[in-house]
Amino acid sequence: MSFSPMVLAFALLGTQPKPSVTPHFTVAAERTCASVAHTGTFRVVTKRQGTTAVGLGLVVLENIDGCLEATFITDDAGPAVIEDLSSTGDSLKGSLKLASGRAKLTLEFIGTSVAGSIVEGRNAWSVEGRKTS
Repeated sequence: MSFSPMVLAFALLGTQPKPSVTPHFTVAAERTCASVAHTGTFRVVTKRQGTTAVGLGLVVLENIDGCLEATFITDDAGPAVIEDLSSTGDSLKGSLKLASGRAKLTLEFIGTSVAGSIVEGRNAWSVEGRKTS
């Protein structure tokens, strides 16, 4: 009795086809973004309420693919992305991740000026500045 190579291959590999593996992909929810009402770079001064301590920084507002992206840059803490943005008219709200926790940022645009506040727990800072570009 002789075995053909094909019969031997079926015997070794089995006659059942391998199950097809279909990857399970989840479709990410469409990204929601704040409308772009104001863009540019704003040089700001922050002042901690109740003290005379001031800090310098930049607020950078960019239009990226039709969405507002915002960054807060300081010399002592470095850059931080402003998250959870919402924009209504001339006001912008968001949150910052600080070393001490999450802070709420509120900015009001008046012409080329900006003013607002950063609040984290009991700590609060006033923010004032002007558009530079």
